[in-house]
This record gives sequence, C-alpha cells and structure tokens, in this order.
Amino acid sequence: MTASERKMVKRIPRERTNRELLPASVGPARTAVLLLALLGTSIPGCMFFRGKGSSPSKLPEARTAGLDSEGSRADGEERAPRSPFEYTPSLVGKPYEDLRRHTVHALGAIAGIDVSPDGAALLYSSTQDGAAANIYIKRENSPGVTRKTSGRSWDIHPRFSPDGKWIAFASDRDGNFDIWIIPAGAAGGAEQFTSSPEDDLSPTWSPDGRKIALCRRSPDHGWTLWILDRSDQSVVELGPGLLPAWSPTGEWIAFQKPSEREPHWFGLWIIRPDGSEVRQVVAGDGFGAMAPSWSPEGHSIAFSAVRQGTGDIRQVVRGDVWVTKLSSGKMYRITSGPGTEATPVWGLGGRIYFASDRRDGAGIWSLLPPEVEG
Repeated sequence: MTASERKMVKRIPRERTNRELLPASVGPARTAVLLLALLGTSIPGCMFFRGKGSSPSKLPEARTAGLDSEGSRADGEERAPRSPFEYTPSLVGKPYEDLRRHTVHALGAIAGIDVSPDGAALLYSSTQDGAAANIYIKRENSPGVTRKTSGRSWDIHPRFSPDGKWIAFASDRDGNFDIWIIPAGAAGGAEQFTSSPEDDLSPTWSPDGRKIALCRRSPDHGWTLWILDRSDQSVVELGPGLLPAWSPTGEWIAFQKPSEREPHWFGLWIIRPDGSEVRQVVAGDGFGAMAPSWSPEGHSIAFSAVRQGTGDIRQVVRGDVWVTKLSSGKMYRITSGPGTEATPVWGLGGRIYFASDRRDGAGIWSLLPPEVEG
C-alpha cells in the first residue's frame, strides 16, 4: 500500500480475519479447485497463479456451515439452501433459445472473461500465445482477435469500465500483482492504478466508473476486499473476501468467502459498499460457490458451483454454472456435463458467457437460459 493509501484508508470493523483459513500446503486435488476459484481457469490442475519469486497461491476449498437438515439456521433465520445439487431443480434438458461458441482456436488457460456494455465485444485473458496470460478482445460476428497486452507478465481478470472505454486488470509486470488500466479501443499506455506490496486481483468497477473494488492478499489478514476511489484516492477496506462483483445498481458488491468450518467451502455473500450490511446468499455443503456475476437488472447472480471428484488430476473438479434469484433464494443449474464450466459473466440481453473445457470445443461459450419462475 502506498503512503497516500495508508493515510486515507478507512477500515470497516470486523470480528476476525480469514488468515487462519489459509493452509500452508494443499494437495493436487485441492489445487485444481483453488486455482479455479482464484483465477477462473478452465484447465483444472494448471499451476496458474504465480507471481515473480512466489509459490502457487494456497486457499481452502469452499463450504458454508450453520444450517440444519432442512437448509435453515437453527435460530430460525432463513438462509440459502444447503446444496443446489440436492435441493433445487435443474434447467438442463429444457431448450435454450441460443447456445453459441465464441472461440474456435485453443485458448490454453482462461483467466477471466467479460463482455462490453453494448454486447459487441468479448474480453478475456488466456495463455493462447505463450506461457503467460495476456488480454484479448474479440468482436462479435468477427473471427479476428485483438491482443491488448503482451510480454512475460501475467495479465488476468480483465474488466470493461461501465462506458466501455477502459479495461482494468491485474498484472504482475511490476513484481507482484497490481491493478492496471488500459484503453479498450485505440492503443495506449497502461496506467498503474494500485502499487501495493500485497497482491491485488479481480478489479470490478462501480456503475459510475468512479471507484474500483478488488481483493488483496495481506500477510496479516489473508484475502480482503477493498474499494479505491479514482478521484480522491480514498480507500475503504470491507473485510475478508474474494472475487468481488459490483451490482449494476451500485447498491451491493457480491463476493465469495470461505466458511470458518472444515473443509472451508466457499459461499456467496453480498455487502453494501459502505460495509453497513452483509448477507449470505448462497451456502453449500459438499460444493463451492464461486465467481459471482450479476444479471443486468441486478435481481439474480450467476456463479460457478464446484465439486471435487477423484482420480486423475484433470478429472478432480466438476463445475457447472448456476443462477440464484435473490428475491426467493432459489437456485437453478444451467449447464451440465462431465467437464468443468465456470467463471460465468452476464452480458447484454440476459446472455451468460462462461469458460468450458468440454471435449467438443473447449473455450468460451454463451447461452440464453430459459425463463424461470420464483
């Protein structure tokens, strides 16, 4: 953190950090899930998160606790169902209005997807041209791809600004991971937005484009959520969390956070940008809820539901894309298959884009899910 950041930081009070939830080591099966959670790679088992001179990031798998056998808390407070795989209907088998494959050539490891506000461009990070991940833009209805970054640094988690003119992303080009900003259109230099000794990942813009939320790894507190104001350089720390996603209305930030109980499956939460209110919206037992993405109207959240399998390292993870409706808490699965489909992002008109390692075409796909009630 820079001196100006330390001077202007505002910390939201919290009872505890998630420092103790970061084990010293994890097995290969867990590594596949952890990398999927952190970086959205569609290649399970890929050793993807490495800064210069650092070891692979280590985080627990996800779970949530505190629910009784009926999926409710003992104190009577309503919470999310225990497991979408057990309690909720599936949309798989119902006809999609439109299923599209957006990439044809091999992309390698995928480290983030986004869609432009007008729906005309697909933004992603991948290792398609080398050992390190770079950022690319693919226009709809065009086979061509524009490479936005290059070099040996890892450029991951790209996000369009609300006006579509800028791209924020995480990069280790200056040593550890910081947040950088580049023009989305014409060529231009990269602006370093954060300069912290800790790793900063997963930037997400406020709807007015004035602020950026991110997750930061601290030696003292583990992974925490931060908001940085682009105009006055003020900083707000919200507390433990990963992979934030700002709602289109600006009222909430969704994120994932591990349970305090073994084996620490991730659940999904939402928090006010001022830290005044926190709610859990997806809780699980035997699965991890990861990588939230808001629907355009802000009524639903798409996410990756990941379970751990057995056997070969490339088969230890099963992941599908699910949607939860915040008004009812109902959850619906919209993809299914033997592989992993993850890191969903909602685009214009309700289309959901996601990374898939399916045998008939690994890469980036999208669909229009059927209408659901409730």
